[in-house]
Amino acid sequence: MSLTTASTAAQLIDVRHVMPHPTGEILLLDGVTAAFPVASLNTIWGRSGAGKSTLAGILAGLDRPTSGQVFVGHQELGALSERGLTRFRRTDVSLVHGGTDLVKSMSGRENLMLPFTISGADPDRSWVDKVVEQAGIAGILDDNVAALTLGQQQLLASARALVTKPSLVVADEPTEKLRGHEIPPVLELFSWATFEQRLAVVLLTSDAQVAASGQVRLVLIDGRLLATEN
Repeated sequence: MSLTTASTAAQLIDVRHVMPHPTGEILLLDGVTAAFPVASLNTIWGRSGAGKSTLAGILAGLDRPTSGQVFVGHQELGALSERGLTRFRRTDVSLVHGGTDLVKSMSGRENLMLPFTISGADPDRSWVDKVVEQAGIAGILDDNVAALTLGQQQLLASARALVTKPSLVVADEPTEKLRGHEIPPVLELFSWATFEQRLAVVLLTSDAQVAASGQVRLVLIDGRLLATEN
């Protein structure tokens, strides 16, 4: 059963996550509840240790919460088998980090098309071309990733997150390693995709200026999610 509606891409309901520790459990997420609309850029600001990466992993189906429910589209992730979660991660969600998940020994083009290489699915060439044009990365696709600047690498990683047409993109600190002038193109790419493809982007960041770019802005403090005035 799904509690998401046509206007909601993903939803968290009373999500709690604890990590075992020799001295006792460590509470990472404490009753997180939130809904992320279709066609929206959602930002979650939090300091280091607030639980951002834990939340990103749960939204992306990499980890299961200790309790609570996670819905993406019409799927409750807790009801999926491991095989079902693998299929979900390949087709419905994209997770992007701060450029660290690129294969440095491959070209930009090989990295961009890697999701299709792994899944065996056929890309929508027209959509891939649109993403490449919007990201401004056509000129670097034949270059080795190791030769690219951090800004170029992040644009490439962000474009790769979009080419499979996911319904949800989870971006965990995508601008953390970038210089000031390299940040706007990444945010503009995500914003463009929310309107062009009507997907939802959940961007987790420790940068208050990046967080201010969200249409929906939330704050994560000690594992608790708070709304801000939008």
